[in-house]
Amino acid sequence: MQVYPSILVQNFEELEIKINLVRSLVNTIHLDIMDGVFVNNKTIYDVDKINSFDWGVDYELHLMIKEKEIEKWLNTSAKRIIFHYESVSVTVNSLRKCQEVIKKIKEKSKEVGIAVNMETDIESIFPFLNEIDLVLIMSVNPGYSGQKFILEILEKVKKLLANGFKGIIEIDGGVNESNIRAIANAGVDAVSVASAIWNVDKSKIKDQISKLQII
Repeated sequence: MQVYPSILVQNFEELEIKINLVRSLVNTIHLDIMDGVFVNNKTIYDVDKINSFDWGVDYELHLMIKEKEIEKWLNTSAKRIIFHYESVSVTVNSLRKCQEVIKKIKEKSKEVGIAVNMETDIESIFPFLNEIDLVLIMSVNPGYSGQKFILEILEKVKKLLANGFKGIIEIDGGVNESNIRAIANAGVDAVSVASAIWNVDKSKIKDQISKLQII
């Protein structure tokens, strides 16, 4: 199981502290970007400042933002860009719009991920499965950390696997020691983890990540 520490912050001082705490312990960091419109919460929102960091590790951007704002985030050093299906599905031509976003991300030589909210039918993104590298399944309502994991969301994983998806399946929200075994058994490849990592003492973060890397 790949564990991606999830960082949701409003200032760059906290971002730098958290990067330094985990970058030697994992191969990827998950950075949440929120615009305060697509979701109620808002995080750091400065592309140039994010690029100025010496990350020292791969990171993925989870864009919880409106579709018209996605393009500005393609010029970061992120390995992977994850956009929400719901951010473009409100349009009449949602299929075409999603394909356009995927194309733009690929043109920047980045991996592509699509995120789906809990209420979204996973079959909605089946037309894109051969074009993307990752599916991010939200197991809580996007926008805030510390929410309870919804176990029934693992049915979406089963449907993805049954449909032959070969990319990375990532779960985001409420992941901890009590549910990580069920998540792994369902066939999930990676988990984005916030509270279960950041709510322990700094000296115990390494051990906490190891406990979640059960496979």
